[in-house]
Amino acid sequence: MGRASREKMVEEAKKQMRLAVPLIAANMLLTFLQVISTVVVGHIGEEVLAGVALAISFAAVTGFSMLLGMGCGLETICGQAFGAKNYHLLGVQLQKAMLVLSVSCIPVAIMWCFADDILVFLRQDPETSTKAGVYARWMLPSLFAYGLIQCQIRFL
Repeated sequence: MGRASREKMVEEAKKQMRLAVPLIAANMLLTFLQVISTVVVGHIGEEVLAGVALAISFAAVTGFSMLLGMGCGLETICGQAFGAKNYHLLGVQLQKAMLVLSVSCIPVAIMWCFADDILVFLRQDPETSTKAGVYARWMLPSLFAYGLIQCQIRFL
């Protein structure tokens, strides 16, 4: 490998890192939100911690993973628009994705409102399920924000 190709590789790696660092930071901050909440609640008591852990698991399975998957579709579409140098379409696709994900959050939000009943139906401890339901309702704003941030991460 020649000196010129090494320099090109180093230059490309620098460009990739400039793009990747903000995305890495955004994903780490999203993860830290849940970790910090869990740590703080852990100081309150074991029963509350169990409820929060159950709520976070319920939210991850029923909402956050769905939004993550739907947001990944935008990555492909934006990549194609960027490759075709159709930059206007990038913004249009972002707006459409944000609308679709926001609308998709509505049934999930309704489900989270009844998380305690759903968890009891799934044979979880009623007291823990009640605490999980309360926490799930408090997480509702993060559901919509998570959908929007996923679109923006994929767009960038």
